[in-house]
Amino acid sequence: MRVDVSALRTGAGDAVQRERFEAEDERAARFAAAGGGALGVAWMLASARARPAHSPLLVSVGECVKRGLPTAARASLAARGALTGLFAEGLVGGDFARRLASVADLLVLDGGAASASESRGEVLVLEHDGSARLERDARWRSLAPGALQAELRACLGECAVLAVGPAALRGVRWANLAASGERPHFVGRGGLGAVLGRMGLSAVCVRAPAVASRPNASLVQALQSSPRLAARAAGGTFEQFEALAASGELRERDFSAPLVPGSVQALGAELEQARSDSHGCHGCPTPCGWVFRTASGQSQAARFGASYALGLNLGLPSFDDALELLARCDALGLDAKEAGAGLSLLAHAAERGLVRSAPHFGDRAGFLRALEACVRGDDELARAFARGPAELARALGLEDLHRSAKGASVRPDDNFASLLGQCVSSRGGDSMRTFAFQSFDATQLREWCARGGFELAPEAFDPRDPRGKGLLVAWHEDWSNALDALGFCSFSAAALLCDGVLEFAELERLVAPELVARDGEGALLRLGAELSLAQRELNASWGASASDERPAWAQERLDQPGMLPQYLAVRSAQLAGRWDWRGASTLAHGAASSGATSSPKPSGATRGRVRLRCVGAVAAALGRELEFELELPCAVFELLERLAQHFPSGAPALLANGRPIVNVFRAGRLLAANAPVQDSDALDLVAVVSGG
Repeated sequence: MRVDVSALRTGAGDAVQRERFEAEDERAARFAAAGGGALGVAWMLASARARPAHSPLLVSVGECVKRGLPTAARASLAARGALTGLFAEGLVGGDFARRLASVADLLVLDGGAASASESRGEVLVLEHDGSARLERDARWRSLAPGALQAELRACLGECAVLAVGPAALRGVRWANLAASGERPHFVGRGGLGAVLGRMGLSAVCVRAPAVASRPNASLVQALQSSPRLAARAAGGTFEQFEALAASGELRERDFSAPLVPGSVQALGAELEQARSDSHGCHGCPTPCGWVFRTASGQSQAARFGASYALGLNLGLPSFDDALELLARCDALGLDAKEAGAGLSLLAHAAERGLVRSAPHFGDRAGFLRALEACVRGDDELARAFARGPAELARALGLEDLHRSAKGASVRPDDNFASLLGQCVSSRGGDSMRTFAFQSFDATQLREWCARGGFELAPEAFDPRDPRGKGLLVAWHEDWSNALDALGFCSFSAAALLCDGVLEFAELERLVAPELVARDGEGALLRLGAELSLAQRELNASWGASASDERPAWAQERLDQPGMLPQYLAVRSAQLAGRWDWRGASTLAHGAASSGATSSPKPSGATRGRVRLRCVGAVAAALGRELEFELELPCAVFELLERLAQHFPSGAPALLANGRPIVNVFRAGRLLAANAPVQDSDALDLVAVVSGG
């Protein structure tokens, strides 16, 4: 369904068109047939070839959404990002996707930029019969997305809403979008909200019934059987604070200063005290969204990445400070991570005496004022901030302090896989940060590499070692692309595979039966690779160059063997067709996420003690700190087996189908499953994070 907003304003008869997509070539037709985000990429490729300057907003729903599967309630939003000028894609939960699925597979919103004289506060209303109209109310343009959604429901009845805040209508390039649901779901890295805002639209409202939920008993049982999903639901992605602390990666003040001892524990206690509720995608039995109660009594949903960017990153140790800033970003319609990057630049400018009125690190009130000034466009510095943190850095003369990749702000992670993923991802860095599939069974991962002519280095699973990261990043990007295109939760899929709840082929048949019937086993990874290549082609058509994937601040690490050169070699092999896409489901699972197998018992073992520090789901099962006695030395996975025997009620937090589901760190270094544990070792046990 294609809607020309400008034509709709004038009452043109062809403003709304419904049509079937016809691909220009066999390759595009192949992945477009998968529907959802894949159809969106195919449409955008064809559009970019015909009209390079054309920049619509695409909203698509995948096959899993249309089939009403549990955890599949996400719409894919894609456009040429207003901030980056490159392909940007994000996914939102809530009820918007399931209602849109009753109207169209793909919604294309177009109409060029709205002039200053044209009415603002417009809402595009889509009806079940495929008709569209504009509703206008000047009050709507100043409402926060959540308030606008409530207002539209009161005016129009039952509906689903995709809304922007005041920032998008005032031209802030890093404005985001919010999809309605029990709690608004925010998305918009790269400036997706600004794309809708420049059309003069405050919201898109779908007045159609949601597609029926079709509970799949085997899938629901599998989801409920996954210890990783249970841990994610219990931690709500906030276990990552302590996980990064255990690995020595948690920082403050522009992600550069080490934390004061004890601050992580205090932060964890504050999180627990503030937590009030949870929420998730429609039909998900393990909801992972957390809702908190602020000191002022307000309710605020939050996730780890946004909280980190607006809290510790800005020298604000109190979680309530991060919630207050996040609430203001949500009300204004601003991307939290870009906000954190820009505010930290202002704090640096204050420290250096460059801008007298700029907020210092730790100045919550000053940061709030800076966000308001940015949206209002108070002065030239505020207007530079509205154009993006990179423009603000240039205006301040602080380009050396701003870390970005392909136009979007990124976090300078020590984890080599996360660093590379953020820099090469063709749709924005968020989907490549936490690596839901990093802990996937190593036997199958090595088989996948071999079928492309590559050998996976044993060091690939060490986050501080560059070797093998190009393969790991490509594998993850392909998985994420395929599952996101279908609308199925990639974090849930990763957990089901990592825990051994489902085999490779079982997952494919559950989420993509028609695709598997056409292409056989391995169909999901083939689809993901086709999408990765198509996205790279799309970006190249918009002027992306090789240097965009090698930002100066990260070049030395990216150029190491096993990093960017290996990733590019993988993409070249896929483009040339040198890959066997058969499934690997007949392979036996490895003993652990690192691919380790049982090693011979060391001779001369004696009784010894290890000190364990636990976080997240493991802490709930075993306690935060304990000493444990056993025969030493032993392998890491043997330690976990002994713990599971000693604490049978806590075994699900340690092992799944005989495989470890925790990461074990010693002095900040991740240990392989067969690494030796010695007497008097101090170890950190962290539940494997599956995303967020």
